[in-house]
Amino acid sequence: MRQPSSSTVLHARSSESGSAYIIALLALVVLSILGLGLALITQTEMQVGAGEMTYQRLLYSADSGTARGLASAFTHYDCSPIDGADYQIPDQDLTALMTTSGLRQEVSVTASIMLLNPPCPLCSVNNAAGGGEAGKQDYYEIHHVLSAEAERRKGTDPATPALGSRTVGTFYSLQPWPINPDCQRLVGTEEAAKVKL
Repeated sequence: MRQPSSSTVLHARSSESGSAYIIALLALVVLSILGLGLALITQTEMQVGAGEMTYQRLLYSADSGTARGLASAFTHYDCSPIDGADYQIPDQDLTALMTTSGLRQEVSVTASIMLLNPPCPLCSVNNAAGGGEAGKQDYYEIHHVLSAEAERRKGTDPATPALGSRTVGTFYSLQPWPINPDCQRLVGTEEAAKVKL
């Protein structure tokens, strides 16, 4: 058996020189592409999460507006737009405290619009025709609707376009409840047209 000469071995090794360098560069390119892809996916997920958080804030801000309108109707027997129906909720996020961005939610609440007054099982006890002691007022079951819209804005300029908006509408029924002429007056007006469901 014949052994390869030393010049043949040197020639074979010299033709392989630099192949490890090329393999290492290819591995670095593949890993870099994977890293950039993961960074892009992470950035997209963060943007989706920030958008979801914004819409959750808007939902809860609009819901607070409907609660405020309901509280006004319950406590004051009043359907008209409440004083301060348009209000702002400043952003309490840590990033908002560190910057002067002026992020806020602006909430506007409509009037409570009377829809209808179906038969009321509890009203006969309280009605004027029901007995001598309650004879001053007639009561009904009255269905109302109201809505609140929340918009997220940046800065102090009111003309700045909204970064997002959310509207929440609610139906509620009150019984036994007196018919308020002010509530009837609002039906079919511009104020009633502002209600969105």
